[in-house]
Amino acid sequence: MHPYLVGLLEMVRTHAWGKSNYFSRIVEVNGQVHEQVIYFVAAGNTIRIYGHDISEYKQAQDLLQEPVTISIISLIMLMPDYRLGYPLPHLPF
Repeated sequence: MHPYLVGLLEMVRTHAWGKSNYFSRIVEVNGQVHEQVIYFVAAGNTIRIYGHDISEYKQAQDLLQEPVTISIISLIMLMPDYRLGYPLPHLPF
């Protein structure tokens, strides 16, 4: 079975179709992340799978989850007076 479809049959069997005619899931295949939306079509008793690559979105989301550390020196270097070469006020440390 293709990795894009692994586990799908079990999810289709166990989904509460009476409450909702669709569900979604995230699948990783060959390093790419895909979102799938699976719809039940009563006419014909079939399902339709709509999918799209969300790899870039997931990478950006993961980057936003990482903690950001900024040193005091980095903050001082960002101060406009420092970049222009003006003397900095006396710092209490």
